[in-house]
Amino acid sequence: MTKLGTSYEKLVQDIFQTILNTEYGQRNIKVQRNVKLIGKSGIEREFDIYWEYEQAGFIHKTVIECKDYSNPISIDRIDAFIGKLQDFPNMFGVFATKVGYQSGAMAYAENNNIDTIIIREPDITKDFTDKSGIPLIKIIQLNIEMHLPPIITKVNAVLDKEYIKENSITNIPPNEYVSFPDKIWIENTETGTKNTLYDIIHDIETNPEPTYGHHEKQIRFSNTFITYENGTRFKIKQLDIAYETHAPTVSTINIDAQNIFTAIIEYLSNGNKKAFLYNGTIKNLT
Repeated sequence: MTKLGTSYEKLVQDIFQTILNTEYGQRNIKVQRNVKLIGKSGIEREFDIYWEYEQAGFIHKTVIECKDYSNPISIDRIDAFIGKLQDFPNMFGVFATKVGYQSGAMAYAENNNIDTIIIREPDITKDFTDKSGIPLIKIIQLNIEMHLPPIITKVNAVLDKEYIKENSITNIPPNEYVSFPDKIWIENTETGTKNTLYDIIHDIETNPEPTYGHHEKQIRFSNTFITYENGTRFKIKQLDIAYETHAPTVSTINIDAQNIFTAIIEYLSNGNKKAFLYNGTIKNLT
């Protein structure tokens, strides 16, 4: 059968494992849960959270008593924890709860060298203000509007038939051409301007019709020649270009800062406060 308060104990375990790993670099320390130890009296006692480490030749041991209660912790609960610790000299004790302590319970714990902490859910009125009490941004809403470029569906070159006839040209390329437009040149012999077919298409893509749907555009030329990739050159009269435009895609993303916090840790002995984030990191709030 699942022990009552197991999820709270697991949360406390995860928080202090993260703190030891990140803030103190103690990655060789394993924070354990439901550890049974035999005290100096020979009696086996169970502790909710336990870890130990060696420093300068000495073993340092810490235990945390976790109480997932909906009411403040009474002096009786502190006294029971003190009784357990008396069987284990030189063990540092911490008491953790969700809602706080009754009057006198914190002082009783402090007088017996027990640290008291609160590990609780985030509170919108307590945890989302700066040091001067000014509310912080809690929710960011991003309205994203994505505009897709026009899709060119047809590029048709209307060649000058008289020019073809006068020059006895028989090797006539297909009039519809949409591949490799950067390799096809269009040159106006009157103005001396020379552009690729890609330049003309790109101008349509960047300056489309303001309405959405199917569009056709005719570009007429005079004294203008089109030169294909293979070097063949023809006089061109017109370009027929068809393209589709689509309405922008609109989406909304809400970033709720309240949801990035899993728990708040309050150290009552010094007033420090930290946040345990969903990504498994710790953030100082004071």
